Amino acid sequence: LIGFLLLGLLTVSFSSSAQAGGATLTWSPPSTYEDGTSLPLADIGGYKVYYGLSSGNYTKNIDVGKVTTYAVTGLTEGTWFFAATCYRVSGSESAYSNEVNKVIKIAPLPPTGCTVK
Repeated sequence: LIGFLLLGLLTVSFSSSAQAGGATLTWSPPSTYEDGTSLPLADIGGYKVYYGLSSGNYTKNIDVGKVTTYAVTGLTEGTWFFAATCYRVSGSESAYSNEVNKVIKIAPLPPTGCTVK
């Protein structure tokens, strides 16, 4: 199987709300195979985003299709680690991209049902 190089670095921006955090990941599509030969865009089947709460240990993944930006939502508080892969139309998948991480901090919800005077 011929693998891919994810030539663009994976980058991440974050947002959070009172209940959950989110991460928007962006990457560039590969343009060559690992052996240096040109990769036609038509051969790219899509991308997968992997993430988890420890470096290199991705407990969740999402097949995001052919997009190069994806928002992961519903993240709990903690340090989240992310990587992406590219897969061919035939199904073979690349190695992980560079890893990025971010600490998600979630503000507590204000109390309800009480009045402060």
